Amino acid sequence: MWLTRLAISRPIVIWMTLIALSILGTISYFRLPAELNPRVDIPTLTITTVYPGAGPQEIESLVTKPIEDAVGSVSNLKDVFSSSQDSVSIVSIDLNLGSDLDKAIASTREKVEAIRASLPSEVRAPVIAKLDINAQPVLYVAITATSSLHDLRKSVDRDIRPKIARVSGVATVNVVGGVSREVKVHVDALRLQQYHINIEDIVDGLKAAGRNSPGGAIVQGNKEIDVRMIGAFSNLEDIRKTPIVSQQVISENGGRGSSVPLTVSDVATVTIANANQSSITRANGQDSIGIILSKTSDSNTVSVVN
Repeated sequence: MWLTRLAISRPIVIWMTLIALSILGTISYFRLPAELNPRVDIPTLTITTVYPGAGPQEIESLVTKPIEDAVGSVSNLKDVFSSSQDSVSIVSIDLNLGSDLDKAIASTREKVEAIRASLPSEVRAPVIAKLDINAQPVLYVAITATSSLHDLRKSVDRDIRPKIARVSGVATVNVVGGVSREVKVHVDALRLQQYHINIEDIVDGLKAAGRNSPGGAIVQGNKEIDVRMIGAFSNLEDIRKTPIVSQQVISENGGRGSSVPLTVSDVATVTIANANQSSITRANGQDSIGIILSKTSDSNTVSVVN
């Protein structure tokens, strides 16, 4: 009854209150973010480590187990789960509710970096991230064209993807599908046996030759000029001429002559071809290029999609 008496005796107060609520409601309607799920900080961290070419058993013994032992002493730890797959190790850490995730990430990163030197040299840097349900993709786009999938994928990567990535509120833009080109080195196993070498010799030779390296500096008078050694491959012929090992030549009298460098072209064929497709995207039954878009955690889903 007191509200009724107040409305009769103080009508201006009631009107001002209603107007204020209407203004706040209008502002909230246009400014509050629209989300499918409420923001929840799940106390779970994931450590993803890539070891190219390794099988599940090697991943488990060489990568997963050392990381599990390292993160076992993280404060507020509840459970540790792991998965060892081809070329990938995933270790999940469940923390107690109320844990400070930023401190937990910093502590986990320190412990993983401490054992980084004991992991195989081919292992890529572990990626530590917290589980965020709001980081799920909010938009899927399929692009089709009359041109080839290779040209379409190239156009999407060069023109469309950078423009979408610059939109306010966009976190990541992933492009899937299509065909990309790559250099393939087809090794002849019989020639490897003939020259008594293995695949690692070819890989090491290509790694050593196909990169640019700093060469120090040259001082001329009062000027200092930086020197850089250019070794990156610019065409297929550079790859074919890459030396692998030195092959000893037998002279006519039976003695050993000078050493002749063995090149990639002596044991392998180098070509440019389409890369193996790991994903296929179709729209209405037609091959297409897919774009998967995720937003930042504090942005409005509706405005980002628009």
